[in-house]
Amino acid sequence: TDERQSAFLTIKLVDRGDEIRLRHTPDKVAEKILQIFRELVGCLNDMPVPELQLQRPTATSKDKCLWATTEKEQYVQQAEKVIETTVNFNMANVMESLRLYDEFVHLLTEEERIKEFVKDQSKSIEDYVAKFKSLKETDQKIRDKLPIEIRMQLASVDCKELNDTLSQRVADCTKILLDSVVSMNLERNEKLCKSFDNIVQTLQKKPTGAGELVDLEQTLEQFRGSTLKELLDEFADIRAWQQMLFDCEYELKKEDFQAIANSATWVHQIDGRMNARENDLRGERDHIESRFKTERSKFEQDLEDY
Repeated sequence: TDERQSAFLTIKLVDRGDEIRLRHTPDKVAEKILQIFRELVGCLNDMPVPELQLQRPTATSKDKCLWATTEKEQYVQQAEKVIETTVNFNMANVMESLRLYDEFVHLLTEEERIKEFVKDQSKSIEDYVAKFKSLKETDQKIRDKLPIEIRMQLASVDCKELNDTLSQRVADCTKILLDSVVSMNLERNEKLCKSFDNIVQTLQKKPTGAGELVDLEQTLEQFRGSTLKELLDEFADIRAWQQMLFDCEYELKKEDFQAIANSATWVHQIDGRMNARENDLRGERDHIESRFKTERSKFEQDLEDY
């Protein structure tokens, strides 16, 4: 069992803007204690003598109250000075508890830095993982190193509320960090699906002549030669970012899985659709060439008959 006496005061640590402070300043604590002392001195006035309280014969004395005590008396002033010195000395020790939080005070403004971090499109998966691990390690340090309470001679410093606040700041920053990846992946999956759909819609046009047929064949060749690889690389990168979210134990929602599933469907079907369209274009070429030969033969025959 804990045999230490309960502290005379309980003082909380709190966050104020970008600083960690005592909820009540040392000056305010000292003034409050001295005020209690002064009020106690004031209570000593008009105190009945014991005889009067006990209703003894001597109670008829003209002195019905004990001698009055004032704050100006030497011994009262000396006692007040001792109390003030003691309180200030102990509050100086209480202030030292703030040093425990020197390596954590940055968390009070970390959210702004995280928001700037996620705006930087040059950041890689490795950068995000490093930032995530840093936040996770900081949260573990809060749990392992920071006490819930610091007990001293005069006061007990209550750290729980501040510790909870710092842990919440870490959680908020982590959420901003990983939410940004989810939003980025949703946007990239949507663009990827549109890119696949646009090329399919472009190639679905029926050529009305040799010129349009050549344009479609060149579009198909260019898609297979470079564009398809770019789209597949984009899909692979999206998957890598998705895997990072899994590794960070982020809880994905149904729409997050659906987005990458839509992209995966396009990736698995695109080769077959391109092959089918290539065969269609080959048939269109044969039809145009056959029609051209027929028209040329008819033209040659017309010239001979003329």
